[in-house]
Amino acid sequence: MAREPWLMKYDSSCHLAQEIAENIHERNRQKRTGGNPSKLNMTIRTSLQRLQEQISQLKDSLLRSLSTRQITQFEADRRQNLVDDLLTRQRQLQTAFKNDGTEPDVMRVMTSFDVTALFTSINIDLAKETVATLQDESSRQAPQDTNNINKDTTMKRLDLYLTTHFIFNDGI
Repeated sequence: MAREPWLMKYDSSCHLAQEIAENIHERNRQKRTGGNPSKLNMTIRTSLQRLQEQISQLKDSLLRSLSTRQITQFEADRRQNLVDDLLTRQRQLQTAFKNDGTEPDVMRVMTSFDVTALFTSINIDLAKETVATLQDESSRQAPQDTNNINKDTTMKRLDLYLTTHFIFNDGI
């Protein structure tokens, strides 16, 4: 089954954002070690412009798909969230690019804040059950895949991630 063009464009944009992040990291390393990062600066600037264009195309395509009822409202909302996340990433990359490499890496600082509200509106037991089901399906589809993490490990990690302990006056 062929993948939908919008999803392929989104994946391509995510890959481009990752390349930009790697180039910014390399540029900052070169600055610290006394290298000449001018070629990387040109590459990053061009890539950031390309990323901005791709995000704009994703938005236009999303609106077109929704207005012609090619996708449901639920799917449009899901895709809009993906575009919003990509826009946030693009802004972080833009800020990191403007940063001269002496300040803390903004992308790493922001990453920890993005995870705070993952399952706030979903019942935790339902989330665990869904992850377990997806893990089972994944194992059935690719049983020889050595990159698959086993279900027990996944569930233990999920329990750890979803457990919150707020301590006040030495009590939970």
